[in-house]
Amino acid sequence: MSVSSYNHVNHERYGRVLRDIFDRSPKRIVFIASGDLSHRLKEDGPYGLDYAAPAFEDDIVAALGRGDLAHIVKYDEELCQQVGECGVRSFCILAGLLNGNSFSTELLSHEDTFGVGYAVARYMPTETTTSDQGTSTLDVQSADTAGNAGQNPPSGQSEVLKAAAASRAADLPTNSVHVLQAEAALSPSEPDPEAADAAEPADRDPFVALARRSLETYIQSGHLLHLSNTELAALPPALRDEQAGVFVSLHLPPSTCRPTDEGPLRGCIGTLAATTGSVAEEIIHNAVSAGTRDPRFPKVREGELPLLVYSVDVLGPAEDIHDLGELDVKRYGVIVESGWRRGLLLPDLEGVDSVEVQVAIARQKAGIAPGEPVRLQRFEVIRHKEVERL
Repeated sequence: MSVSSYNHVNHERYGRVLRDIFDRSPKRIVFIASGDLSHRLKEDGPYGLDYAAPAFEDDIVAALGRGDLAHIVKYDEELCQQVGECGVRSFCILAGLLNGNSFSTELLSHEDTFGVGYAVARYMPTETTTSDQGTSTLDVQSADTAGNAGQNPPSGQSEVLKAAAASRAADLPTNSVHVLQAEAALSPSEPDPEAADAAEPADRDPFVALARRSLETYIQSGHLLHLSNTELAALPPALRDEQAGVFVSLHLPPSTCRPTDEGPLRGCIGTLAATTGSVAEEIIHNAVSAGTRDPRFPKVREGELPLLVYSVDVLGPAEDIHDLGELDVKRYGVIVESGWRRGLLLPDLEGVDSVEVQVAIARQKAGIAPGEPVRLQRFEVIRHKEVERL
């Protein structure tokens, strides 16, 4: 069994279904809910430091230790993504399994030696307390209410992060301001539009500016951005008069201890060739798709909008190649094709250091086996990147 991109409440409900199935089985069943805690606990760790992560780590370890899995179900999903956890959805399934039952709780260990949090806890269904380990009765009915109300974090979680932010604010470098914005976005209050406007660079790239405006308009109003004739006339000719395939990528802010690195991907959707009348229209549609239709991620929420960093790749025409020697991972993207299956990888991506790796990833995306014959194409892009939003 595995987790999915569905929200925490749905995973808890999944656990309840499993509980009902297990209850009908004559077998003794051990359920292992596997996953790490935060990956961003130390500056010298493999994923760097996020200043909300230590507070999150303390909070979730305390909840695991007291058997309060309902508390974990209510975690805000923006918070979970920010701190780089990969275990909460597993714990939500466990919460559903234990829902309505009494059980003993024992936190066996916790460590974060290398900047990643690892904890081991044991929960044993029981009718009475059998030792000094505490006994809990889990009731997560309130989690449904939290899920239907937009999954804002409980006030306790917000206060944990506010306190953590306040205690460190005086010591944060200038390029850490976006982390404090992220922590503030976890509270139920709406983001301050004036603060977001003030953070905008005065000389924004028009391609990136259009992508940002397109997604923000859709998330806030539910409608696609419509440009007036005056606005269309003011666009550069490359946006207004040309047609091309376009990819829009969304990233979260990079780690404060590695400000030159690109932050975690939040969505990326594009078209190989033009599907609309202009590059501007292509950007409008693909920006919305990157934020709402990338199957790898949940839909972008309004509180995330001020934090996102955008890039727009305008694709040149694809040309056939016959040898990997005709590729260059920095200059060319690659398209692999076998029958109806086709995979694409953009050029100059972090971690893609060889054409062999580039082609292998494109094959994987298309579901094409390593030894299977393919048609290879290469293309160049004009990349428009947003300056990091501080």
